Amino acid sequence: AQLNWTLSMGSNILISLHVAIRAKQLLPFIAAEPSPASYEYLIPGTQLLQTILLNTIEDLYNVHKYSELLEAIDEAIGLIKDKKTKLDLNHKKGASLVHLGNFSAAIQIFESFIEEDCIKTQIKGLGNLAWVYILLHQNDTSLEYLIQAENYCQKALTLTESYNTNLYTKVLINLGNIYWHKRNYEKALNIFLKASSLLSDNPAILNNIAATYVSLRDSTLAKKYLKKAEEIAEKEKNYYEVAQSIFIHARITEEIVEDFIKAKDFYLVAFDNFIETNSFSDACKIMKRTLQLDQKINNEYISLLSTRFSSHFGKNHS
Repeated sequence: AQLNWTLSMGSNILISLHVAIRAKQLLPFIAAEPSPASYEYLIPGTQLLQTILLNTIEDLYNVHKYSELLEAIDEAIGLIKDKKTKLDLNHKKGASLVHLGNFSAAIQIFESFIEEDCIKTQIKGLGNLAWVYILLHQNDTSLEYLIQAENYCQKALTLTESYNTNLYTKVLINLGNIYWHKRNYEKALNIFLKASSLLSDNPAILNNIAATYVSLRDSTLAKKYLKKAEEIAEKEKNYYEVAQSIFIHARITEEIVEDFIKAKDFYLVAFDNFIETNSFSDACKIMKRTLQLDQKINNEYISLLSTRFSSHFGKNHS
């Protein structure tokens, strides 16, 4: 089926367009998807156009179509007058820029949030700035990035603890990641466990707890959390966290090669999903991990062959 976006736009067609946009998840393979370019046929400034744009933005955000989302947000911001709605659009824009790998532009947006009067907006700004600086650290391991991230988290914690459980949990996750990267595993574990008590079925938190237990050499508790994380991630089709569970498990099992190969397969599925949604920073992170896995798999095979050769020649010489 092909949707015709060039018809003269009467009220019935506008309603049909609205329905088509909201129902696009039922038509994943249509020849022409809604795009910001199609809005030139709508009447600028109408309430219905704004509603259509906002619904489209929400849909694009939920399916992680970040490039298209940025275009739609830029189109909408010029039309929307409500400040709260504009802030929400800018939050989505900042998050999209992070996933696309444009960290500097995202930082500018989130820094503007901490200048706002609204406490919730300030928390979002601080929390997202911490997230960006953690990602920057992962790219070049500069300790300075972790220091900045921790400062933002500590400022956010003073605002979140009695304000919003969801925002508080996100700040805790960031802070736990910071301490983990600093190798302060005891502190990281306490923070991850606190976050899990508030958000118990999050596979990313459960994997973080498991990875921390591995670093603390407690394989029994690590396996307990990995099992739960993998089950939830598989149910949610979160292939990245499935891969993370398997990869962490490889650190505490004797079947290292098999786990590495299985983890790589799931990472590649997640990689394809991130490429499809233009989540380039996420895709880059996975590519680095798969290259590491290739090296580990090759090393394990070389070690295995060396052991077999040594055993074989040892028997022949005896």
